[in-house]
Amino acid sequence: TMDALRAAVSLARGRAITRAQGIVAELNSALDRTKGGELAARLGLLYDYALAKLLEAHTNQDGQALSEVRRLLKELHEGWVQICPPRAVTGGAGASADYRV
Repeated sequence: TMDALRAAVSLARGRAITRAQGIVAELNSALDRTKGGELAARLGLLYDYALAKLLEAHTNQDGQALSEVRRLLKELHEGWVQICPPRAVTGGAGASADYRV
């Protein structure tokens, strides 16, 4: 029935938002606010804003808030790619770079 379909979509959406909140919270907690200075402080504010918008999206079923967070994080990702282009990792354990800010 349509009610069951709506419920399934709502559940999947809620799980996706919760996953996104976890990712943004992890990014926020990875900031080194002592060494990162103003950049870390500004990123922290951006992550806090994204978390608030994700909560708003989840609580109010607000697609516009989700779109805003997606746009912000996409722009941030594009900026990081320009600063530090992706490269193939060819080492074993410990080969990944430390990108803490």
